[in-house]
Amino acid sequence: MAPFVERTGTDAFPQISDPEGELWERFGTGGRSTFMFVNDDGSFVLTTFGVVGEEELTRQVEALLAS
Repeated sequence: MAPFVERTGTDAFPQISDPEGELWERFGTGGRSTFMFVNDDGSFVLTTFGVVGEEELTRQVEALLAS
């Protein structure tokens, strides 16, 4: 996870590691590499499963910052 954070410059955003799967179960995610984009009010904007490329990540983060 650390190389991804460094490579994408996402260190200003919370990064969560859930090796026990407790959060997976709580939020109903499908597995590892799940990205959940959350508004300030706690509502989910988008849940993406699998690899998210740099362009998509940038687009989603910019949309959140603009809202």
